[in-house]
Amino acid sequence: MRLLLLKLDLHLLIIIIESIRRKSSIGGSSNLKKERNVKPRKTYDEKKEFAYERVCHRFGVSIIKELSTTWEVLETGFGKPNHGEGDGIIISMLNMGMSEVEIMSVINVGSYRV
Repeated sequence: MRLLLLKLDLHLLIIIIESIRRKSSIGGSSNLKKERNVKPRKTYDEKKEFAYERVCHRFGVSIIKELSTTWEVLETGFGKPNHGEGDGIIISMLNMGMSEVEIMSVINVGSYRV
């Protein structure tokens, strides 16, 4: 009997200590919530890789290779003779429904230009 009372007293003491610890910490009832399972974020290279696979699946590898080689052949830098054509390629890719990450995975361009 005495052992049972000792166990109950110990259990009550643990409950009291836990409640004091919870109240003394910042956040109120937020400490009582379950922790969420958070997936690790994808790196930029992983995003580009998945975007390239998605675009190849949606439009076909031949169209993507054609756009990529056309972009590489043109001199599309700022002030270069084919800058307008490069913008046209980017606009056509946007009209095809590609996202910025998908475009940057197909052609070597920065996000400022997309």
